[in-house]
Amino acid sequence: MIFSPTADSGAHRDFSLLTKKRANHPLWRTGTMHIAVIGAGVAGLSCAQELSRAEHQVVVFDKGRSLGGRLATRRIGSHSFDLGAQYFTVRDQRFAAVVERAQQAGACSPWLGAIGALEEEQARIRSVEPVDRYVGTPGMNAFAKFMGHGLDVRSGCRVDRIEPVDKQLSLTGRAAPAGTTLGPSSNQTGAPGEVAAEFGTFDFVLVCLPPLQAASLIGHLSPALTAVTAQTEVWPCFAVGVVPSLADNTQSCPWDGLFVGRDEGRRSAIAWLARDSSKPGRPPGERWMLHASPAWSKASLALALEQVQATLLQEFARLLGNTAFEPEQVFTHRWAFAQVPRPQNQGAVLDTSAKLGLAGDWLAGGRVEGAYLSGLTLAEQLMAQP
Repeated sequence: MIFSPTADSGAHRDFSLLTKKRANHPLWRTGTMHIAVIGAGVAGLSCAQELSRAEHQVVVFDKGRSLGGRLATRRIGSHSFDLGAQYFTVRDQRFAAVVERAQQAGACSPWLGAIGALEEEQARIRSVEPVDRYVGTPGMNAFAKFMGHGLDVRSGCRVDRIEPVDKQLSLTGRAAPAGTTLGPSSNQTGAPGEVAAEFGTFDFVLVCLPPLQAASLIGHLSPALTAVTAQTEVWPCFAVGVVPSLADNTQSCPWDGLFVGRDEGRRSAIAWLARDSSKPGRPPGERWMLHASPAWSKASLALALEQVQATLLQEFARLLGNTAFEPEQVFTHRWAFAQVPRPQNQGAVLDTSAKLGLAGDWLAGGRVEGAYLSGLTLAEQLMAQP
C-alpha cells in the first residue's frame, strides 16, 4: 500500500506538547518498531527525531563523516566555508519552533547581510525583497548537529543493499573509520580502512536521499516508490570557495550575497555568490563562496575541476569589475545532487507492504524547511499505520 498525505497532513503538530500529551495523540505509537533511516541530512534527522520521541528504536546511517548532508561546512586552516546550503528561511510554524530552540542553543542565528540580485540586461543590481535568513553557527552543519542531538547516528556507513529477511529488511554495505566520507558504491578504489559491513535487520527502512540514490536501493523492492523517484530530476552544482588576496579588492563589494543567474536563459556561469565571512559566528577574514548555475553545472560535468575553478574565478572577477583574480586560497567541490528544479509536493511517501518510505526536500517543495517537513511527514505516516 502506498500512503501519501494530503497537503495539510499534520499541519497542526505542535513540538511544544509534553510527552504525556504526545502519548495520547492518535498518531503516536510508542516503542513498537526498529527503524533504519538512511541519510543524515535534514529530512533524515527530522524523521528520526520524531520517531525517537515516540520511543521507537531508530538508527541513522550516513556515508559522510558528519551530519547535515548539504548543510555542509568545510574548513581549510583557520578558514571555514558553507559549502552547500547557504542559508534557510522559515514559513511553517513547526519548523519555526525548531529554529527558535536552535537559536537558544547557539546553533543558528539570523544572517543580516546585504543581499542583491543582478539584472544583466540592465547591468544593475537591485535589492531583493527582505526575508529573514538563518544560518547555522559557527557553520551551517551546526544546525544539523543540533537536530541530531541524542540520535544513534552511524557516520561513515554506506548502505548498498536492502533485502527482505523474515518479514524484516536487512541492510548491508560498507563502513569506514570515524572521520571518513565514503564515496558512491561505484567507486572501485574505496576509502582508507573501508570494509564490508552488515548493519542489521529492521521493521521499516526510511530512505532520505536524493531520488537517484534512493532508486538504486529500493528499485527491486518497491516499483511504486521507484516510480516516484523517476518523477524528479536533480541537477548538479559546482561550488568554489575563495580566500581572496588584498589585491583582489573584494572588500569594496557592497553586497554580502548576490543572486546572479540561476535560469537556463542567463548568461553567467555563476548563480550565487556570498561573502561567507559576513555570516554570524564565523572566524575573521574575507571569504567567498561561489555556486555555479544548475544549467552550466550540468553542461560542464565533463570538465576537470581545475577548468571549472578557472571559469568561475574569471566570472567572479568580471562581476567585481576586476581584470584578474589571484586568491590566496581556493578549492572546488562538485555536488552531484544539489538542486531540484521542479520539486514534488507529496510531502513524503510510504509503501507499507514493502516496509519502505521516502522523504527529502525533493518531495516537499525544495528548501531546507521542505526537507524538515518531509521527514516529519514520513514519521507521522508511519506512526499512523494500524
